[in-house]
Order: sequence, then C-alpha cells, then structure tokens
Amino acid sequence: AMQAVVIVSYEPPHWILASDCAASGILGYREAHILSRTLKIFHGPRTDSSRLTAAIKNSALQRTTALLVDLYESSGVCRNMLVSCSPFLDRSGVPVGCRICIEPSGAIPLSEALDDSPFPKALVSPDDPHPLQLINARFEHAFGLAPAHLLLGTPLHAIAGRSPLASSQLCALAQSAAAGRLAHGTVSIATAAGAERALAVTCVPVADPQTAGVSHVLVRFASRPPAAATPRPHCEHAAAPACLGLA
Repeated sequence: AMQAVVIVSYEPPHWILASDCAASGILGYREAHILSRTLKIFHGPRTDSSRLTAAIKNSALQRTTALLVDLYESSGVCRNMLVSCSPFLDRSGVPVGCRICIEPSGAIPLSEALDDSPFPKALVSPDDPHPLQLINARFEHAFGLAPAHLLLGTPLHAIAGRSPLASSQLCALAQSAAAGRLAHGTVSIATAAGAERALAVTCVPVADPQTAGVSHVLVRFASRPPAAATPRPHCEHAAAPACLGLA
C-alpha cells in the first residue's frame, strides 16, 4: 500500500523535520516543498487539527494513535487519510519527534453508506465478530436469509460458505476496514439457491467524524470480475470491483 512518512516536531505548528519521497505520490507535494514547512501545509477547512495535534502529543508519551483525517493535496483536493502517529526515537532511544504515517483510507461518510444501491450490501459493526446492523433488500434476496429484523446481530461470518477458510477470509476483510483501510477480495458465499458462489467482496470503512475513527464497516457484494483468479483477500487502495449485482 502507498504510504508517506513525515517526522514532525511535537509542539504546534509541528514543523516537518524529515519526509520520504512517497509523500509526493500521495498528496502531490514534492519533498523539497515539504521540508522546513509545518504540518499545516496538508490542512484545509475540513481538517480536524486539534485531534491531530492531540495524537502527535500522545506520541511523546510513547503512545501510537491511528485516526481518520481529512487532508489536502497540493491541488486543493480533500482526501480522507488514515494517519498513524507514533514516537520517533534518536539513537539513544529518546523521543525527538513524531513519526506520522499517511495513507489513503477509502473511508466514506455514513450518509453515503446508507444510499440506495443496486447491489447487496450490509452495514456491520467494526468489532469482531462484526454483527450485522443493517442490510438492504437485495442482500436478503441474494442470500435467501431470514427477514432483516431476524438477521440483525448475526455474525458476518455466518453468511460465508461452509469452508472455515471462507469465514476467516470474510472476517479478515472486515477487520482491515475496521482499521481504516479499504479491503477487497474474493470469498465463497452461500447464496439463495443453496449453492456456494465466489463473489467479489469489498469492505469499506465508514468514518465517524466525532471520534475520527471507524463507526461501521460497509460490506458489499458483486459478481466476481473475470480477472479475479485467486480467492485470497487482500487490502489495496485501488478502485473497488465493479458492483454488478447478483442474478
């Protein structure tokens, strides 16, 4: 996964002390334009700077904090990013700054997760075993399960195929999204017809603006694209598979 790393000072306005070249690939800045600037170069109207500052200060106490933050590219485009703040130590082991890892999150707001969709989807808890919290009509129809009000609270792995591997794959995707990363893979799912079918599964983190964390995980299902040749799930920050619906 693409990831940029910047080292900043603990005290506001958090001067950038060092960075890697990956920063230019994610936010569109050249390394030379970042050094000797403050972290505010990535800020904009939607950036929760106070929460980010708190995470940086926590790193001075040997704590690592991960949060979802809206940051801005050099072009002015706002991107939701997964930001991890941890202590940066000198050779003697003394914290001298905060190490900030920045990567695309793929997170969406709850309003978008609740939009009408032409494909089966479920909203689940970010906590294991990821119980179902909300499903759409296409989900109920596609998998031939009980009415929605009877399904709520059912662990996500219950819809996987009979293989324990399928259950673990589905849960791994949900756990990755719960950590703030878009995840997708191919998983064997038991369908309404009683057969198992390899489906493209995408797990999307749903951002909670109050906590800068993940409030839910959106799980959506689609027919497996022809190019998908392996059932192993993986986490990427590429486009999600096309949502073709289930016949």
